[in-house]
Amino acid sequence: MTGEKARNAISHCLEAWTAWGNPDSLKTDNGPAYTTKFFQTFCQTMQVGHTTGLPYNPQGQGIVKRVHRTLKELIQKQKEGIASGQTPKGQLSLALFTLNFLILDAHGRSAADRHAATTPITNAEVKWKDVLTDEWRGPDPVISRSRGAICVFPQNQENPIWVPERLTRRLSSALPKDETTNPTITTRNEQRNLKLSERKLVHESRATIKTIADTDCCPQQH
Repeated sequence: MTGEKARNAISHCLEAWTAWGNPDSLKTDNGPAYTTKFFQTFCQTMQVGHTTGLPYNPQGQGIVKRVHRTLKELIQKQKEGIASGQTPKGQLSLALFTLNFLILDAHGRSAADRHAATTPITNAEVKWKDVLTDEWRGPDPVISRSRGAICVFPQNQENPIWVPERLTRRLSSALPKDETTNPTITTRNEQRNLKLSERKLVHESRATIKTIADTDCCPQQH
């Protein structure tokens, strides 16, 4: 924001909501910009539920602080590469573009895609091979993922178990019904192709940004 007053907070909200639509609820800290009657009236007019965290309790804003840390780390990393020579505002915009559009999840969706999705993504289900009996079991829901391993929760057991990812097979039905343009990744070749596509997209985006930066730095002489 350009300031710390209520009108600055309202202006920032309007800029964001113009692009993404107003949210159902908004949680902020207890800063003076958010506790004024002016800001409260604005939220009521926009039909947005507004809540604040507990005063003097930094843990209440843990998600926001984690996002800020991730953003700062990416800005610092890009300063020495693609964002070299950019203004602070340009560095921030490039980092946000990278986080929102260039980093894809297991479904091939970016953060912007997930934010705008009308159909929630349910937990994927996989069939997995029991290394003790050498039998395929499932399908069971995926609870968590790690490098080279997947945590599944068998329906006939009380506790989840970890299984090597190479011994799992994802089911197409685990995706939303309207997921027709995003096939399920079931083989290593498909995973490799997805990574290559991501790298190509990043490379093309960097080339475009560099061209724009060069044009701004070296205007044509008349």
